[in-house]
Amino acid sequence: MRKRCFFVLFLVVQLLFTVGLGVAMAYSFAADDPPYRLRVGNLNLEGYSQAAAWEEIRKNIPTEVEVQGRLYPLSTAESSERARAWLRKQYVLPGTSLPEKLGAFIEKFRGEKVLADILLREEIVPQLEQIKKEIDRPVSAASFVDHEGQALIIAEEVGYAFDVEEAWQKIARSYSDQPVSLSVNVIEVNPTEEQLALLKDVLGEYVTFFNPNDANRTNNLRVAAQALNNTLVAPGEEFSFNRTVGERTAEAGYKEAVVFIDQSLLLSDGGGICQDSSTLYQAVRQANLPVVERNSHTLPVDYVPRGQDATVAYGLLDFRFRNDMEKYLLIRAKVENNWLKIQIVGCADENHPPRDSVEGYYVSSTQRMK
Repeated sequence: MRKRCFFVLFLVVQLLFTVGLGVAMAYSFAADDPPYRLRVGNLNLEGYSQAAAWEEIRKNIPTEVEVQGRLYPLSTAESSERARAWLRKQYVLPGTSLPEKLGAFIEKFRGEKVLADILLREEIVPQLEQIKKEIDRPVSAASFVDHEGQALIIAEEVGYAFDVEEAWQKIARSYSDQPVSLSVNVIEVNPTEEQLALLKDVLGEYVTFFNPNDANRTNNLRVAAQALNNTLVAPGEEFSFNRTVGERTAEAGYKEAVVFIDQSLLLSDGGGICQDSSTLYQAVRQANLPVVERNSHTLPVDYVPRGQDATVAYGLLDFRFRNDMEKYLLIRAKVENNWLKIQIVGCADENHPPRDSVEGYYVSSTQRMK
């Protein structure tokens, strides 16, 4: 019985030794063998030696991007090191004990080994964000400016927007060491110089007069007129006097002058600019444009005919009209000596014919204006 047990034990030891030797030999021979089903990104590297696999990966890592004809270097050191370290692990069998070695040997030749992306998002995206800072440009619409008494057109400038996420996705899928061409979104703008060049017809024009000796009121008329001057109203757009002129504050350049509040005359910043809104209203009427909101003063004024004024109060009362034409409209406002003139300029049509004369409401230049 004792001999039989000894013999069985001897067989077990011999078996374990044989298996261990076999595993050790297999482990040794398989250490540099290509693992089964090895893939990095869209690269199938099954059957490649470690050196050949790394060379194939290296050839598919971009080092530059091209944006608007300019080359930008792309740093991929972290991504490359990560990919190379991962690749080494697939070829070198880890483990020190027999069970660990056996498990590593089996794992190497079982299942798919995948590194989904060569490039690290956290390495590439910050570089793309720096490129975006250089590329992006806001749009600049065409506009009118005054020069020596003439309205000149400043041409538009299209905008540029670099999409970082779109760029990252394209780079991650490129798998080439050639420069990756990245697109830039062009932002079109309206109005254009061509559109503004069509605005040649005076559709409405009105003049009102004031007492230039009332310095504060004259100042307010001038500040509001400057805010109105060269304002463009797009087709279908609703113009708002309050939105265009803004709040009447000392910081905006307004001074205290007489205003109507209910049935009283009081001093307030911006007093007098209802003459601007009323003069604009008369020009809008002449241009046959639809009025959306108009309010009259509680007391009569003497710079327009009775009942034809348009009072405004920021946040309370507004003067609004709509551009019902197919082209842009231009508001021109000018203050000189003792008069204010406002024009509506556009492209005349059947419902909005051009005017050939200036209308106005004439009063004594010495009369105190409200």
